[in-house]
Amino acid sequence: MILLVNHGQGLEIQVRGHDSERAKCYVLLDTICSITENLLASTLPGLLTAKYYLSPQQLREHHAPIMVYQPKDFFRAQVQRETSLTNTMGGYRESFSSILAFGCAEVYQQGSLGTDIHISEVPLLARRKLCRMLDPPDALGKDWCLLAMNLGLTELVAKHSSGTSNGSPELNSSPDSQQAPLQPSPTAALLQEWSGQAGSTVGVLMAKLRELGRRDAADFLLKASPVFRVNVEALGASASGYAPTCNGDTSYNSISSVISR
Repeated sequence: MILLVNHGQGLEIQVRGHDSERAKCYVLLDTICSITENLLASTLPGLLTAKYYLSPQQLREHHAPIMVYQPKDFFRAQVQRETSLTNTMGGYRESFSSILAFGCAEVYQQGSLGTDIHISEVPLLARRKLCRMLDPPDALGKDWCLLAMNLGLTELVAKHSSGTSNGSPELNSSPDSQQAPLQPSPTAALLQEWSGQAGSTVGVLMAKLRELGRRDAADFLLKASPVFRVNVEALGASASGYAPTCNGDTSYNSISSVISR
């Protein structure tokens, strides 16, 4: 079921199925979300979206209003080594597995969660915005240059600062000349180089940004990064082999994608 919510500013996608079909339900939900995201990207290029997760227990019991879990809730809990979130409306805790994977242990165990997700999994539009935040020279040096040094990639600073100020393109001072072509984003080059190293995860980058004093960039990364990632192709090929491993009769999961302009 797909609903238009928040006065037309969001989409809510709900999938439900029998307990024995939890893996297939996850694959279906992920597929619908991917199609929706691709459709938004092709029709509204440059539009950023954020994913929120609704309480599966309240969906199952038809309780309203429904608790909404934000990406930051999962990240903060993971940092504290917790695997569940508190439903303040219901007065109980719900496991990551039930919120993100229909309570299917096999699906959940195959996935990567929050801070452990590789930086390459961050959506392209989110990475571009991160570049726009870190590319401009900062008076205190809190830009891509210091981030590169904190990540152990000092050689990129000299490479991308050559002939420019902190990687910013220079303009030809001749009145008859045209503006010089835009230089490649040094932050994009930094992330591309760093992504080839072991341990280049969202959690590490977020921690480095906070050490740098760029809480704004860290908070944006927290909001824009995926909460959960699974190899859906491998999962889809073997979904029929999964057996129900959690209690309950019918599994409900919902994702609410809020459009941000």
